[in-house]
Amino acid sequence: MWQDDLALRNYGLALAFVAVLLTVARPTRRVWAALACLTVAPVLVTLVPGSFDLRSEALLGASGLALAAETTASVCLFALCSLTFAAAAWRLATDGGLLPASRRFPGSHRVLRLRVAGPAVLAWTILVSVFFALTEERAWRRASWLSDRTVPDYGRDHWNDFVWEALHSVPRAQDWLSSYLWLLTAVALLAVLRAWRSATAVSPLEEPADRLLFVTFFGVAVILPGGYVAGFSTISVLWQLLGMLALYGFVAPFTGRSALAQPLEGSGRPLAAVADAAGRATLLQKSRSYREIHAELRRLDQGLFGDTPPKRSDLERHLSDLHDWPASPPLSGGTERLPAKISVVDAALALGPRDTWWANGSRCARLSLIPAVPASFLMIWVWQIRGEGWASSLSDHFGVPGLLLSFAGWTATWTGAAFVLGALWRRLPGQRGAAKALPVTFAFALPAAVDGLVMHFTDESTAGLAIAVSAMLFVLTVTGIAMDFDTFRTERRYWQSRMGLLLSVYQMRYYSLQFAYLVAQIVAMISIWQFLADPNTAPDPKE
Repeated sequence: MWQDDLALRNYGLALAFVAVLLTVARPTRRVWAALACLTVAPVLVTLVPGSFDLRSEALLGASGLALAAETTASVCLFALCSLTFAAAAWRLATDGGLLPASRRFPGSHRVLRLRVAGPAVLAWTILVSVFFALTEERAWRRASWLSDRTVPDYGRDHWNDFVWEALHSVPRAQDWLSSYLWLLTAVALLAVLRAWRSATAVSPLEEPADRLLFVTFFGVAVILPGGYVAGFSTISVLWQLLGMLALYGFVAPFTGRSALAQPLEGSGRPLAAVADAAGRATLLQKSRSYREIHAELRRLDQGLFGDTPPKRSDLERHLSDLHDWPASPPLSGGTERLPAKISVVDAALALGPRDTWWANGSRCARLSLIPAVPASFLMIWVWQIRGEGWASSLSDHFGVPGLLLSFAGWTATWTGAAFVLGALWRRLPGQRGAAKALPVTFAFALPAAVDGLVMHFTDESTAGLAIAVSAMLFVLTVTGIAMDFDTFRTERRYWQSRMGLLLSVYQMRYYSLQFAYLVAQIVAMISIWQFLADPNTAPDPKE
């Protein structure tokens, strides 16, 4: 195809892509004005290509006007796609109530302001354009290093090469950006789930509508997409469906073993039926007394009291009284009691730091941002920098800027998994956050293991899958421990350090197990890293 025909096709499809996003975004007037200005250059190049020396007759030697026109149109289209992408994500987040309300106008949604979005998109566009030009110049020099640079044909070919690459950068950039459209899908699912959720449900798996949206979000935002098998990527959909089924299969059958599912000794009702917001506050008060009495018992066993030590029977009776739980409504026979195997500390930790499953999920996602940052850097190093990955990133026109989008994608994966962990917090088995992280990690690991098995038989690379699973387990374990700590955050002012409060919550011996568990995960990640980094461990290629 000639240059003017390619411009009509590439720019037309890019503008259609923008139009689809605009149906979702519906931005403000100022953003509309900025979008209209960005549309002028590609529309003029498409409608009147002869005015910019882009007709087929100009192919023998592209002029400076042609290069400037193609470059300007391509850059404007990239900025146009980026701005509409951000506007669509902002609209989905605000309509779904995922962003806090405006401080300037209380009761109103936050508005995507051009004075903030404009410079951000401009800086992003300049960054991508600069690296694109540097990569293209490097590729040209590698391809033409034997050419005579003194002849006129060399300069003309160099000029034409840049014009063609600027023209072809439009569909390449569009393919690159559209590969992250799953982020918009994840935001849309979260927005609908927040607006649709049942306010009285203990977990999102109880109501059929919530359950479908919730497991779909897990499949879209958390499950790894998988690689190409026999040249097709359609099999990635199977891994998402497998991840959705795995999440339900690893959680639903074991909800009866969760702490809140245990029956009370009085009425036999599950603890979740009476553990409302007021009940959680009562549990937190009793949990502090429970830990203090146990500390006194330990000091009594060690003989650390003075001349008048307390009676052990009095302390034990006080502990027994803490298991009494006022029913709602009260029973005619008196008070109920917590299950024999569940202490007040276990019940408080099972409820989590917030009063609803949505609030627990949101809090868990925010707490995961700290461990998600090093985990994202690790995955970028493994998949895009280590070994031949860095050479591949440098040779790709969008390779270096793609590291930033990869970081955002991996961070969204970790935080999405943490949201799932927090939302299912009250139904997950286990009495501590580290144990609750296991079912979600298993649901993430199963599709990755199947994908690795398939790629092993097709002689494709499976490097990074094991580290991804290890990183997911590490992020969720740290986040689970942070959720346990956040449950008793009101006691932080009574302790000199966060570590002291955590030691009190886990009663020391539990903390020792958690610490050893984290150390074991780090050792496993280092071992996997050494295995992948050692060239002697890789199998020899087939002849």
